[in-house]
Amino acid sequence: MLANGVSLKEIQAWLGHSHYSTTANIYVHLEYSSKLSSAQVMSDTLQITNMQKAPESPLQETQELVHC
Repeated sequence: MLANGVSLKEIQAWLGHSHYSTTANIYVHLEYSSKLSSAQVMSDTLQITNMQKAPESPLQETQELVHC
């Protein structure tokens, strides 16, 4: 139902759960495509971070700032 656009709150009502967390914790599972999508976002984020090279030493960073 969730994959087809039904909100979790509506699913809770259909299943008769008194607590939203019951529905979320027990019945909602990520689809494989959702896992791939979120993994790609994490990968893209980590690649951006890895591409930004940190200075080798604090002294080098200070020297670069002074020359700017």
